Amino acid sequence: MPRLVGVRIGPFTTAAGDVVHADASMENEPAVLFDALVLPDGSAGVKALQRFGQTPEFIKDTYRHCKAILAIGESRALLQTAGTPVMLPGGEPDPGIVLGNAKSISRDAKAFIKAVARHRHPERDTDPPRV
Repeated sequence: MPRLVGVRIGPFTTAAGDVVHADASMENEPAVLFDALVLPDGSAGVKALQRFGQTPEFIKDTYRHCKAILAIGESRALLQTAGTPVMLPGGEPDPGIVLGNAKSISRDAKAFIKAVARHRHPERDTDPPRV
């Protein structure tokens, strides 16, 4: 079941002017409770999330727990802010991180579903953690 996690619980206005409601915040529900993470596109939202200290921690924890991550468009910057590598230690692409964009979202969503179906991506697990 998808859940909208925000910087706070409650309503948010999208760039299109729609109102959506976050039913969890990154502060009250840790990333480990979720099976995967989708980082949405949009420069204003990405900039806002970059200013919030819990954002990189939430992304790092998702990565450290070997969960699937879909970063759409400009949200790739959030991966960089969190120091999250998109390549495995051996240099090959991380199969649990899908870098998507609006033009190929149908294909990207299928790749993300495949990544989520694996539940975890232990090939990125290191001791100590990379991020």
